[in-house]
Amino acid sequence: MKKGGVWLDKRMAYIVAVDDDNKDTVEIVVSKVEQRQEILKAYRDKVKQGYAEKTKDRKLLEYNKHELKLYFKEILQQLVVFDEIVIYGPSQTAPKLFAEMKQLNPQLSLNVKEVLKADSMSKNQIRALIRDYYL
Repeated sequence: MKKGGVWLDKRMAYIVAVDDDNKDTVEIVVSKVEQRQEILKAYRDKVKQGYAEKTKDRKLLEYNKHELKLYFKEILQQLVVFDEIVIYGPSQTAPKLFAEMKQLNPQLSLNVKEVLKADSMSKNQIRALIRDYYL
């Protein structure tokens, strides 16, 4: 029985696989959502206001939604191998991943044991958190 977990925010996800000997391996998935926002903010035209500004904001929101879906799909492809999954994340990112999982792969969502909130952590803290969950 393969156990694992994921800690994610909008920038990156740490996918931790825990084997029966309580040893773990970590894979990192990097998101493009935050990168694109920083680029657009740097080049944003501050002179334009009103309707033109709202249009840019709408396009940015749509782009973010699309990139977030691609990011979640990439994570879900790596979670398919697990029989038990725990999802951690700050704010609404973890519940959003679980909701996306229910839509895209309902069978995989049955393997999720819990969706929990967790603040930002280092790689080693994330490994310990997920390893300790399965003890």
